[in-house]
Amino acid sequence: MESIKGKRIGLLGGTFDPVHFGHLAAAKAVSEALHLDTVIFIPAYQPPHKYHFSLSPFPKRSAMLELALSSWPRFHISLVEAERNGPSFTCDTLEDFCKKITNDTRLFFITGIDAFKEIHTWKKYQKLLQFSDLVVIARPPHEEKSLGLYIEKYFANHLYDQEKDAWISQTERGAIHLVSMSPVAISSTEIRKRIDLGEGVEDMLPDDVADYIKKKGLYKSKIPNTSFLISKGIK
Repeated sequence: MESIKGKRIGLLGGTFDPVHFGHLAAAKAVSEALHLDTVIFIPAYQPPHKYHFSLSPFPKRSAMLELALSSWPRFHISLVEAERNGPSFTCDTLEDFCKKITNDTRLFFITGIDAFKEIHTWKKYQKLLQFSDLVVIARPPHEEKSLGLYIEKYFANHLYDQEKDAWISQTERGAIHLVSMSPVAISSTEIRKRIDLGEGVEDMLPDDVADYIKKKGLYKSKIPNTSFLISKGIK
C-alpha cells in the first residue's frame, strides 16, 4: 500500500460505480468539519454487502475515481482492497492502514447514518474503533437526534463529550463524530438508470467521468428497451 501523508487522514469507502458529486461533497464536508489533512477514497474490490449486484470491473471504477479526484489535491485513491483481494471488509482495511501510520496519525473512517444503523452486520464491527475514529454523516436535524440511540445500542461504552463534540470511550482510542450536511440528491443507481435510458448526467458527476463512461459504453443495458414499442402497440 502507498505511503500516507498527514496526521489526520479521512477514509471513504464505497463501490463508486460511478463516483459522483455526492461522494465529493461528503468528503469535502468532513474534511472541513474535522480539519483533515487528506481524504483517501477506497474503492471496494468485492463488497460483501453487495455480492448479488453486478458491479463494473474494478479497473474501470478506480479509473473513474482517478479522473474525479484529479482536481482535488488533498483527495487521493487507495487500491488496498484490490491488493488484498477477496471480500472487502472494513475492519481488514482499517487494520491494513494502521500498519502504515505512525502513532501520532489519526484515521477517520467516513460513513453515512444509514450504513451506521446497520453496522452491527459488519465483520468485527466492535473492533473498528480500535483502528480508527468513525465519522457519521447525517442530515439535520432529525437524523442527528437518532444517532445517539444507535451509538448507545452498538457502542455502549462511548459517551458524548460536549467539549470534544464527539462520543468518546475511556478504553478505546477511537471516537465517534457527527458531521451534519444537507443531502445531495444524487445516487450511483440513478446515474446508471439515466445513462441506460439515454438521459443526461452532466449535472451529477465530473465531466471527465462522464466522458469516460461514454467512451467505455458503461451502464448500457444489453437488453433492448421494448417498453416504448409495447406502449405504441408495435410489439
